[in-house]
Amino acid sequence: MEQHQLVRIPVTLKGPNYITWSRLTRIALGGRGLWEHITTSEAPRQITQGEDGKEVVDEVSQLQTEDDASTASTNLSRFRINEIVESSVPKKKGRLVGLGRRTRSVPPSSAPPPFVDPEVLTAQLKDKDDRISLLETQMAAQ
Repeated sequence: MEQHQLVRIPVTLKGPNYITWSRLTRIALGGRGLWEHITTSEAPRQITQGEDGKEVVDEVSQLQTEDDASTASTNLSRFRINEIVESSVPKKKGRLVGLGRRTRSVPPSSAPPPFVDPEVLTAQLKDKDDRISLLETQMAAQ
């Protein structure tokens, strides 16, 4: 990111519109990764550039804490796990595709249950009602 980038916020703070201004400011600065400079008192980190001129991200800063669920069983950082997924999932027009698809043999959890004959359901309900009434009479007798 450039050192002197101008951030324009479309709404000017005028007292009664503080909520709108605050949200738009948070969105404008947060979208550029600058919101943490507003909420913390520490100085921004220095950006290191590699040989190709692109920003170099320190992998140590990307590692998650030891109690993070993604590192518990694999001992890989979330950053490395995301790299593996992105390299193995196909892309179309720069977007990852196929992550939400399931095989035809596995029904989705929101699928309706298979058809059951109403007479079978009625018989099952009657059996359960009989068991409940039997338990109620046993409880009343005690």
